[in-house]
Amino acid sequence: MNLRTITAKLKAFVAAAKALARGLFFKSQRGVEWHRLTHDRYPWVVAFISLAMVLVMLRIVFFILSPDGKRYAEMASKVNPPRYSAVEPMRGSIYARDGRPVAVTSPVYRLFFDFGHEALEPLRQPLPPKDGDSKQQAKREQILKLRAEYEAGLDSLAELMSNTFDLSARKLTKAKLKARWKQGFDTKSRHCAVYPADVPYVQYRAFEQAEPFVIHKTGPNRYKKRLFSKLIYTENESRRVYPFGSLAYRTIGHIYDRTDGGLTKARFGLELRYNDLLRGELGEKLSFYNMGRYEQTISKPPVDGASVYTTLDMNIQSIVESNLREQLSYLEAESGTVVLMEVKTGKVVSISNLQRTAPGVYHETVNMAVSDMSEPGSTFKVASMMVA
Repeated sequence: MNLRTITAKLKAFVAAAKALARGLFFKSQRGVEWHRLTHDRYPWVVAFISLAMVLVMLRIVFFILSPDGKRYAEMASKVNPPRYSAVEPMRGSIYARDGRPVAVTSPVYRLFFDFGHEALEPLRQPLPPKDGDSKQQAKREQILKLRAEYEAGLDSLAELMSNTFDLSARKLTKAKLKARWKQGFDTKSRHCAVYPADVPYVQYRAFEQAEPFVIHKTGPNRYKKRLFSKLIYTENESRRVYPFGSLAYRTIGHIYDRTDGGLTKARFGLELRYNDLLRGELGEKLSFYNMGRYEQTISKPPVDGASVYTTLDMNIQSIVESNLREQLSYLEAESGTVVLMEVKTGKVVSISNLQRTAPGVYHETVNMAVSDMSEPGSTFKVASMMVA
């Protein structure tokens, strides 16, 4: 086979490939040549493609089974390995007799910057000169546009944090916040706190509709995702909330800030007495690295804790505690306890324990109604006389 024959065959192959490609994308280009290629040579094309796929798969299998394949597999298993971790259940709520919650678990969020995100890499590159070629000019405009969006986003975020939180309470200002974010950018921190405080669920949802997070519409059914939606991620936790504050504090109880193996751990009161029911059961999640970011999947869903319904009446509790504090202050007593029950049912509707912690200041420190055990004494003399 001479050179002329080989050249002719190559030209024929290229012409056939062009005709086939035009027919695949444009119906009007499907002429006689396209039908000949697709009908007369279709089995050969399918056979060729299938053979190529089988050869590629065999090559991959042989490589995986080879010593080099095992070595690379071992190296890959050490890079961003999948991790199993616990999923904390939602702790059950405690309710008063009228159905109002006296202890409830609320989800909260923490916002963090990922300054190592690839979207910020152009900002770390030197700015091309103004008098460069067209490619350099395009790159320069891209960097300047990204820099303007980034700086405007930082200003909007600092303003949003200032309007949402009391910065002075944490000795912060908008300038100090931006300085902390700049430090995170310089060190490529992937876990830089946007603000060192919890964000409630409602406020977190409101953030999504505010600058610099809001998604802008650029056309019919077309939306542009903002830069800061890529840079900021959230970690959600749960916090125990007591809507009535210190009312019946020792009776309702409290929990520790830290968790016991992922489960909330109670300190005292009803929280401790019914802790096994309230805390629920742990779940399990798998975190794995995929396409430059970690993703999570729930392998075992958690079981939320059960709720506890009490006979406490918080309206009566408020009256009892207010009157007890007034009388203790008047008598200058060390402490006082009130247990109020329904006579017909024996249901406890209020327990108040106040102890002096400073002159004229009383707080609930110990549930003396339960912990201070003593003989009934004069209380039972009345019952004994009635029996006699």
